[in-house]
Amino acid sequence: MNNTQINSKEFIIYLEKIKKLYDTDILTFTEFTENKEKFINELREKKLTERKEDFMLNISGLYKSNVINDEELVLIKEIVLNKEDNYEPVYTQENRTVNPTTNSYNNTQTYKPGTGFPSKNTNKAPTTSGNYNFAVVISIGILAVFIIIIAIIISKTSDSGSNKTNTSYTETKSEPIKKIQDNESVQTVKRWINALGSGDFKSAYNIMKGKKWGTYSFFSSTKAYGGITSTKIHSCESLNQYSSSAEVIAEYDSYDPSNSDGKYKQKFVLENTGSGWYITNIMNIDINYYRKK
Repeated sequence: MNNTQINSKEFIIYLEKIKKLYDTDILTFTEFTENKEKFINELREKKLTERKEDFMLNISGLYKSNVINDEELVLIKEIVLNKEDNYEPVYTQENRTVNPTTNSYNNTQTYKPGTGFPSKNTNKAPTTSGNYNFAVVISIGILAVFIIIIAIIISKTSDSGSNKTNTSYTETKSEPIKKIQDNESVQTVKRWINALGSGDFKSAYNIMKGKKWGTYSFFSSTKAYGGITSTKIHSCESLNQYSSSAEVIAEYDSYDPSNSDGKYKQKFVLENTGSGWYITNIMNIDINYYRKK
């Protein structure tokens, strides 16, 4: 792999490789996360050998297959879209003949980097003034109709809003429950952290949902959470809680003689299945290591 350049194929291969190492218990969850973060941040120093939009489109499968999480996808998008676009396609044209149906040239076109884009009018056959004026009139007419439709919609929406009463009604989206320091989702996260600290890994495992956590045997091993001997919660607050989903931010100490000790700030994503709240995802916000293996 070129140290100064990268494309989506190389990016996908590397992340899928370390995901496989994690799935086969060669890497711990912490090592898996740290390797991803380091590799993603290296994007800042590399040049893309393809368009930024193509790069993001090609790697979208990593998110769908749970190789990267929401926070990592946002970070990748921020890094990639802030890059200068070093990939400059260019047209080369052959067999320039006018197509009478589309009023444009029939071209055989290829792309080459490094020489810029052709001018806007390269691929257009000459048009007459009459055709141009007719097109302008049609465009103005379509725009006028569109503006009238928008005005009617706004008017109806405004009338509907003014006729509302204070009686209760059902909306399609559930309203968020008032943010408090001690709601059900916050209590679930606290129970999970305290269960790890007391060595009750079975209880911690039972309030987690999804294949990404692996089997209980793996979860309770020293390659995952089984090496933790004690925890201490500094803060645990609700970002939001709806009837079926919630997000919680927790900051706590974790002591793991088999791996590392540190202060963790994490975002927990939870789901309410009807039988209680379950943790479906955990994302690192900040880690301050006291001791690192």
